[in-house]
Amino acid sequence: MRVAISGTPGTGKTTLSQLVAEKLDWHYCDLNSYLTQLTDTLPYDWDRSSVIVPTHTLQAVADQLPAHSIIIDGHLSHQIPALDLVCVLRTAPSELHKRLLQKGWSSQKIQENVNAEEVDVILIEACEMNNSVCEINTTDTGSDAVSNTIRDIIAKPSQRSRYPPGTIDWLA
Repeated sequence: MRVAISGTPGTGKTTLSQLVAEKLDWHYCDLNSYLTQLTDTLPYDWDRSSVIVPTHTLQAVADQLPAHSIIIDGHLSHQIPALDLVCVLRTAPSELHKRLLQKGWSSQKIQENVNAEEVDVILIEACEMNNSVCEINTTDTGSDAVSNTIRDIIAKPSQRSRYPPGTIDWLA
């Protein structure tokens, strides 16, 4: 099974991906670190201070990953082809702002990511590209509890109906 743990930066992807992979004894792929190795060959958006990752690059990454028992961590992980499950982590915009500020992000990058979280950018992309997507709120829930939820969703597909996409609405 190939599982992507995606979400806006600051939602807890890396912590949770590593925890779930460790508890399940699965492979772990830090997609951002992997893509960082390719930055010399990828185009750069100077206005947004970010690398542009073409679809064919994500396909090439997918071709190199194990076909089974892998957790793929990253805010682009939901774009990897041939995923069995995508867990999109969500965090209330006010909390997300605090987390990104603590990471030392610029005001512009914080606002861009808070806005993306408010209007479900990653969730919408994940749903457009994948058949099985769950949405999990990490705002006030500890890492162990969220990790247990993700492992339950992986182990028992019937649990996925408890976390359907579209249940979190920050603008309501």
